[in-house]
Amino acid sequence: MFDEVNQLISRCPLCNAGYRVEDAQIIETTDESSTVYVECPRCKSSIMAVVAMSGMGMISLGMVTDMTREDIEKFRLTPSVSGNELLEMIQLLKRQDRSVVRELTKETDVY
Repeated sequence: MFDEVNQLISRCPLCNAGYRVEDAQIIETTDESSTVYVECPRCKSSIMAVVAMSGMGMISLGMVTDMTREDIEKFRLTPSVSGNELLEMIQLLKRQDRSVVRELTKETDVY
């Protein structure tokens, strides 16, 4: 699937520079899809794309990001936020005091 991925992700969406094959880095591959990270050699913007095969052919969904490959790896391996954690965060933000910053930036054992 690597060759097909490189054909779909061939130009930078911001400056239109062409990507080189060696610019694409596979983050994860399954039987159904591949997640790819590419940094533009000209403007240094990055995209992360998921390329998948479907009954209709190959599908690609990409997004411009400011994350590095290392950021993507770190967050890919981090557990998802639960609904309860999201509700707790909303309540913290509604309090609008400085303790919110301390709560949101406190160290966790996730990493």
